[in-house]
Amino acid sequence: KISENIYFIFLSKNLIIYSIYFFSSYFFCKTNNIKIILFLILLLCPIIIPYNFHVSLSIFFADNLIAILLPSLFFLTLIKSNKKFLYIAFLIFILYLTKSSMFFISIFIPLMFILLIDKNKIIKFLPLLGLLLAIFSWGYFGITKANIFPFGKNIISHNSWMMNNVVLNKEFLNYYPYKSVDLIPRNFIIQNRNKMSESEIVKIYNQENSKFLKKNFPFFMEGVFVKLKFIFFNIKKNGSQPDKQNNYDNSIMFSLLLNKIILNLAYFYSLFCIIKNFRNKKFSVFINQSQLEIIYFIIVNLNIIPHLYGWATSKHIVGIITLSSIFLLLKLSKKKFYI
Repeated sequence: KISENIYFIFLSKNLIIYSIYFFSSYFFCKTNNIKIILFLILLLCPIIIPYNFHVSLSIFFADNLIAILLPSLFFLTLIKSNKKFLYIAFLIFILYLTKSSMFFISIFIPLMFILLIDKNKIIKFLPLLGLLLAIFSWGYFGITKANIFPFGKNIISHNSWMMNNVVLNKEFLNYYPYKSVDLIPRNFIIQNRNKMSESEIVKIYNQENSKFLKKNFPFFMEGVFVKLKFIFFNIKKNGSQPDKQNNYDNSIMFSLLLNKIILNLAYFYSLFCIIKNFRNKKFSVFINQSQLEIIYFIIVNLNIIPHLYGWATSKHIVGIITLSSIFLLLKLSKKKFYI
């Protein structure tokens, strides 16, 4: 049935996801008195770079959702309306259930509103309500199906196995980032999986992962620096599969070159602005010269951290690339595009 309705699924998914981006950017521009010309430019951000457009259109991996929902979340945090808390609650609920790499963002953003923004408003607790609903919905499913409450590093059982067989594998750096990590020889340390519960399997892999980290922490940290270098500076095709001659296509991609220029400009410019305005500790629901870069910096870093523990490919960071282009447009436009 899926193959018979693939075009319907493809069109429906993209209509829904791009509509979320459209209305998030629209409400942001409307409440901040931004001219329509900047609104139209902001609409181009997810599609102007071919590779990013390809990732966001796909239906085969979760990153196609994150590529659009993450910039949408950024817009919603900057809306001058109490309605934003309801929209953010909805988006946090979706992001938490989309991919485990969204764990830190889903946890921190609701707490940020409670602790730092709109201190006298009860409605600010709505994002936390959306988060709790997602946590306990997924938790109930985990208890029912696997007798384990999925949270933190156990949010997905598959994570423990993948850590053991990919990141905490002595062959990891011989493959990553230019060869697909799916090609790494697997370590099947559990022989009788069918006789064990899912919670028992997760526990064993977690124990093995802890042992590996204690004995090989320098190797793990070397991998962290490789991932960090990849996120900020790689411009070549990555995660490639071998061709018939056992060669890997790791040629330079123009889209990735543009992505890294945008990411580095936005990231280090935001850091410069934060340092420059370090003495200004006031947070507000309104756009100002300090809040914009702080929220951008927080979201980007919260997205990068889980990929340093696991691994990142180019499709994993499309969301923060689009977010970076939005940030640069808003900062560089200053008052020119404001009514």
